[in-house]
Amino acid sequence: MTGHRARGLGYAGLAAAAFGVSVWVLRRLKFGDVDPLSAAIGFLSLLAGIAALVVAVRAWRSQQAETAQVVEQLAATVRDKEQQARRQLLGEPGRTIDVRFDFRPAPAHNAGNAARRGRLTDVAGYYRKLQPSRMVITGPAGAGKTVLAVELMMMLLQDRDKGDPVPVRVSTSSWDIGADQPHEPPDAPQRMQQWLIAHLVDVYQLPQRAAQALVVAGLILPVVDGLDELDATDEPGYASRAGQALRVFNAYQRYRDRAPLIVTCRTGHFQALVDDDLWIEDAARVELRPVTVAQAHAFITARVTGIDRWRSVLDRIGDDEGGPLAVALSTPWRLTLATVVYEQRRPAGEYEREPHELTSPALSTPDAIRDHLLAQFLPAALSSNADQPYDPVRAHRWLSVLARYLHHNTATGRSLGGRPLSGTDIVLHELWPLAGSRRPRVAAVALFAPMWLVALPIILSPVSTGFSVPQLLAGVGVAAGIATLVCLSWATFWPEPSRMNLNLFRTQRGRRTLAIDLAVGLAFGLAVGLAVGLAAWFELGLAFWLAIMLTFGLLSGLAVGLAESASAGSLDPRSVIRNDLAFGLAFGLAFGLAVGVAVGLAVGLAFGLAFGLTVGLTFGLTSGLVGGRAGLRYLGLLLCTRWRPGTWLPWRLGRFLDACYQAGLLRIAGNAYQFRHREFQDYLAHHGNTTPRLLTPTR
Repeated sequence: MTGHRARGLGYAGLAAAAFGVSVWVLRRLKFGDVDPLSAAIGFLSLLAGIAALVVAVRAWRSQQAETAQVVEQLAATVRDKEQQARRQLLGEPGRTIDVRFDFRPAPAHNAGNAARRGRLTDVAGYYRKLQPSRMVITGPAGAGKTVLAVELMMMLLQDRDKGDPVPVRVSTSSWDIGADQPHEPPDAPQRMQQWLIAHLVDVYQLPQRAAQALVVAGLILPVVDGLDELDATDEPGYASRAGQALRVFNAYQRYRDRAPLIVTCRTGHFQALVDDDLWIEDAARVELRPVTVAQAHAFITARVTGIDRWRSVLDRIGDDEGGPLAVALSTPWRLTLATVVYEQRRPAGEYEREPHELTSPALSTPDAIRDHLLAQFLPAALSSNADQPYDPVRAHRWLSVLARYLHHNTATGRSLGGRPLSGTDIVLHELWPLAGSRRPRVAAVALFAPMWLVALPIILSPVSTGFSVPQLLAGVGVAAGIATLVCLSWATFWPEPSRMNLNLFRTQRGRRTLAIDLAVGLAFGLAVGLAVGLAAWFELGLAFWLAIMLTFGLLSGLAVGLAESASAGSLDPRSVIRNDLAFGLAFGLAFGLAVGVAVGLAVGLAFGLAFGLTVGLTFGLTSGLVGGRAGLRYLGLLLCTRWRPGTWLPWRLGRFLDACYQAGLLRIAGNAYQFRHREFQDYLAHHGNTTPRLLTPTR
């Protein structure tokens, strides 16, 4: 017997039992003690109550099943994203250094069962023993904190059981933690949940309700990457944004215990907070050790094709373990940097450079070796990808513009519209303040000016205004100036991208949902158009109302289909802008054609079609593009960067950033690009005017 049949028989048995009890009670009562009609109504009410109970139980079970399904889908999506991030961090062939770490106990309130030492290959076992499951990963720049966190996430996902939380990596730069407060904010527990919910909605395209259900149920394990990115100073204090974040973390609980949490932070930043008597409580802080000479030797041997070319480097770091070369190559990031630069080959097969350059007397300090490797990293990475069309000199200049902008945000703590500007995330639809707070707004208004200058005289031509066409054009110019002033005064305006996701066409579920909504919209438009045209305003023309309502139905179906299927598509950093602009243009063109055809059928094809197309395209394109304000402001940014030589960016900025991502210069974190390493970003910010020296063969 199947489960559905068993439940059906159970419900039938319950109803039969209720009926039997009712009959038994009625038979024992004397005539006149009960009204037969009231008894019948009561019995029907009992059945209705049973039915309502059944529906409620089914709805609860359905919700539980839906939540479980969303969790599994999220786990699969996170696994794919982090696997891609892992490949980007490690490069090819993707081998990691089995770094060691040591437990650094806080003055008080440490997690239980924390071992004194651990290693990358067993970090999941180390974490699972902690009570509660809270870990802080610290280390110097380039020590491999993010790699260790990603490896831990992949291990937890690989051995994850049903009901276990899904580890989700979030960047602190996306957190609007609010104004500095000397004490724990009263809404501290809610702030953490709100941040996680917003991240799931924005990055993983989960519905708001589903994201809230997962967070409240404790099915999300936050992996907070880069606590040190919240403040510009290297020594944040108690009242800093990082200090406030720690107070929020300490208030984040699950029932009576502290909620599971993983945080990465540079050693100096975290120690400055500890010195101010502030740390993440009930957590195990682990400190990454420097890479040993044996580990560096093994890493280089595994990554390079000809070990003899690296013999001088290996001998130098082996003979002088405290020397500048050994210190400079004591982190996984620097070792990766060195192999990328010196393993680059020309199409004919010869190597561009020889590793023995690293032993040159000119490179006598770790900082000199660092700057030397960073200077060669960009041209070497771009040259390794034969499909990318960008010149290293231009790429260096464009990336330097972005790096200086991020550095300025970090150094000044700049905010706009009540939102702090990120110091690490390159989010295309939030990049417009790079050109200033007002210039992109002026450019956005200017985009519509030519269209309205042409359209307004045509729109006003049927009206007897008494003005000539030049007078009308002058009036439009005055109106455009007023609109510009209004736009300039709107200082708190922050454009948000639309929730439309055109990537849904890539999935069967998205295509099916969109097709159903389009069919419903078409049927609705046909039915209403026929009813209105035949019954009420037939004199205006049946074709007119059919055109209007069919267009309305199709546009409604398209909008609903895109909105409902937003979670079906995969979101990459470029798709937000692409969706905004594409949907705005599609809506504008569809609206313009619909109005043009409708007016043409109603008042005559000659004048009506031209008038209707002008009205429809003008209003449709304006409303469609304004509806996707983020895409419009992005266009304004690109226009503004052409006015100032120091902020020059390519027209196809998203394509350029994706090429840098493919070359390993950038990485993707959520819906943002980030520089491959903060050290690389800082170098570009301070060496933006230095032309990178192209690689030339050395013998």
